[in-house]
Amino acid sequence: MELDLKDKVVLITGAARGIGLETAGCFAAEGAKLMLVDRDETALAAAASQIEGSGCIAADLTADGAADAIIQKTVDTFGRIDVLINNAGISEPAPIAGTSPESWRKVMAVNLDAVYLLSRAAMPALGRSKGAIVSLASFAGKRGTLFGDNTSYSTSKAGVIGFTRALAIEAAKVDVRVNAVAPGPVATELIKALTPEQLKRVTDYVPLGRMAEPREIAELIVFLSSARATYITGEVVNVNGGLYMD
Repeated sequence: MELDLKDKVVLITGAARGIGLETAGCFAAEGAKLMLVDRDETALAAAASQIEGSGCIAADLTADGAADAIIQKTVDTFGRIDVLINNAGISEPAPIAGTSPESWRKVMAVNLDAVYLLSRAAMPALGRSKGAIVSLASFAGKRGTLFGDNTSYSTSKAGVIGFTRALAIEAAKVDVRVNAVAPGPVATELIKALTPEQLKRVTDYVPLGRMAEPREIAELIVFLSSARATYITGEVVNVNGGLYMD
């Protein structure tokens, strides 16, 4: 069975680099139409230039009204939305005593509130297209992070997991599927900046003995968005080399 993504309209946040950019490339290879969103305008323009025919929106997802504006511009540009990929995320590691309320709220705003706001804004359009939402959770939302004290990040990703399961039940009433992926360590720019000792510590925990490549996460995201996954909803799929199993 084909993925059946040709001419589907896919909105991806955090699309300028890493998993987001790789996911955009995978969708484009299947003939999808892309709207790329990122707060880094320069990196976003470079990403959009790599994908012919894609649109782009430079936006801060935490700004008032941003989610509604992004969804409206996507519908105005392409006439519809078939898939929403909630990929944007940040991390501000610190012990709980050193995590300021401002830092806590910032992490929640990007990692969890934006998922809620964009999903909420997109639901009417997704209901019309019988579409799908895939959000980026994390193994850290299930067992805590490997990278030291980072309660805000783990909490935000646990929130994405709960949100995914709850919305999947509601969205099923209009034939919209809602899933998430929970990656372990991925070889993105953030992880590659770790010291050799930190990298060894991370990979020593992984039974497969290595980090994922962004494409290995992207291909799962595309699958969950496709016609091959039409009976999958409410799932949070581990893709972590055996790091965490449930």
